[in-house]
This record gives sequence, C-alpha cells and structure tokens, in this order.
Amino acid sequence: MKPSLSRGKSGRRTAATRSLTYNVGFTLGRQVFTAGIQILTVVVIARFLGPEGNGLYAICILIPTFLSTLLNLGIPAANVYFLGRGDVATRDALRSNLRFWTLLSILGLSTSILGLFLFSRNFFPDVPSTLLFFALAAFPPTLLQAFLVSLLQGLQDFRRFNTGLMAGPVSTLVLILIALVWMDSGVFGALSAFIAGQIFSLLVTYMLLVRSGELSAFNGMLSSPAPYDRRSISYGWKAHLGNILAFLNYRADILLLNFFLGPSSTGIYVIAVQVVERLWMLSTSVSTVVLPRLAEDYKGNLSQNTLTPRISRLVLMTTGLSSFALAFLAFPLIPLLFGIEYIDAILPLLALLPGIVFVSFSRVLA
Repeated sequence: MKPSLSRGKSGRRTAATRSLTYNVGFTLGRQVFTAGIQILTVVVIARFLGPEGNGLYAICILIPTFLSTLLNLGIPAANVYFLGRGDVATRDALRSNLRFWTLLSILGLSTSILGLFLFSRNFFPDVPSTLLFFALAAFPPTLLQAFLVSLLQGLQDFRRFNTGLMAGPVSTLVLILIALVWMDSGVFGALSAFIAGQIFSLLVTYMLLVRSGELSAFNGMLSSPAPYDRRSISYGWKAHLGNILAFLNYRADILLLNFFLGPSSTGIYVIAVQVVERLWMLSTSVSTVVLPRLAEDYKGNLSQNTLTPRISRLVLMTTGLSSFALAFLAFPLIPLLFGIEYIDAILPLLALLPGIVFVSFSRVLA
C-alpha cells in the first residue's frame, strides 16, 4: 500500500507541475503577444502625436488607471485567493464585486470631478482640463474589468483569462489606427480609442465568464447581500496598501516630470518606461499563475512552500539577461521604432533597467 500511495502522490505532484508549467507558458505567450500589440500602439501614438501629444495622452490615461488601483480595495486579490481555495461560489463573488463596483464608481467619479475642477490647473498646468475630465470615463469599465478577470484567474481558467486580457489591447490598437491614421483626431481621438477599448474588453470578459458555465446571467446579481463582502475586504486591504504604494512608485515619476518639465519631456520619458516594462512579462505571468495555485495547495505549513523562492530566482536570472540584451539594442531600437525625436529616451531607459530587474524578483515573492 505504501509504495502505491507514494506513486499516487508523486503522480499528482507531476500532474500539478505540468499544469503549472503549461499555465505559465500559456500566460507568458499571451504576455508576449499583448506586449507586441502594446508596443505597436505606443509606436503609432508616439509617431502621430509627437512627444507633447504622447505626454498628454500618458498623463490623461494615468488618472483612470490610478483611480482603479486606488479604489479596487484589494478585491481582485481576494477573488483569486478565495476562489482558488474553493471558499466562495463564483456567482456570490460576482454579486459582491458588482455592489462594490457601483459604490466605488460613484465615489471615484464624484471626488475626481470635484478634485479636477478645483486643482487641475495646479497639478496639471499644461494639460487641457477637457482631456482630463474626458479620460475619467475610462475609470468604471477599467475597475470592473479588474474585478471580472480576477474571477477567471481565481478559477484558474487561464485560457479565458488570457483571452479577456488580450481583447483590450487588440481593440485599442485597431481603434487607435482608425482615430490617428485615418481620422487624424489627435489626443482626443486617442483617448476615445482607449476608453472604447476598455469597454470592449469588459464586454468580452463578461461573455467569457458566462460561457465558462460559472454564471448564467446578470439577473439577481445585486440582490441578497453576501457575507463575502466582509471577507473580501478583510483579506484584500492587506494586499491593497502594497499595490497602491507600488503603483505610486511606478508612476509618480511621470506625474512629477509633467509637473516640472511639461508634456513634451513626459512623452519622451514614457517611451523609456513603456519599453523597459516589457521585461516584466515573465514575472507577471508567473505571479498570475502561482497565486491561485498556492491558495489551492496551502495547508497551513509555510515551510513546504518552496516553489515561490525557486521560481523567483529563475525569474530574476532571466530578466537580468534580457535587460543586458535590451541595453545593447536600445541605441538602434528607439530611433528606429519611435523616431529621432525620442532619442533622449535611451538614457532614462538604461537608468531604469536595474530597478526593473530587481523588482521582477519582488513581484513574484509578493
């Protein structure tokens, strides 16, 4: 009996490892494809809007992105954890998420409109206020999209999860090409394409959830308060504070640069940021897949969880080697893709590389 039990456990571990490897590889493939689409989008925006227009666009989309990070309350992380453990039904989690989304959207939009009305000239002196107000329309769909894709992640349905995340960049690229290449509609057109892309991505993700069989329809989603509300907040806020600080760490430099040097310098710097952050593809893929798996396998003995440190070291080494390659390729790559106007992006790109490498290690551990 003992050898048979041992072989059974070994077989389960092998199957779990294969599943983990497949999911990481599949998610990494999506990351590579999405990165290519996003870089192409950045190239189109940079070339057709120029440094100043590129800077204006980057500042405007930063506002709804920051609001979504600030006000998600760690609910996506809670969804992944509790669904991964099988502690909550998907339908109950969605009910809870929709209630939070409704309240947080109202809170976020009302406070942001008031804040921009009072302080936009002080904090965004060279950015037209009409663009800032218009960009707020992206906040509600961006927030709900973060909630819905986390449900698919928690279910470990990475085929649908990756499809939902690819829908936004692909649709945004198509709409950006229409807005800038065909219609020549400037920054306003680029923002319109971004907002429409977020809405399309949200609709695709909801349909994927329905087709997964976990949901039947929207009917009754807002009724009967669920105890999951309290549990998700209790778990989520612990990760939420770290996520806010991480976002500020990644994006405060863009806000400060715009405040002191204006949109043109920001537009050049953003190119460096967009390029080097592609090196996070591997760490993002690994952390996306590993979190629900650890939640599923966790048995209360932290000493057994050796998977994360081993993967973190592999991610650090791979990202480090990739950063060396990018450092050599930056000099011909930046002018070739974005134009000679962005040649000054090379120096900040090189300066950002060490931080990108070491943060990739911490992203997996976190």
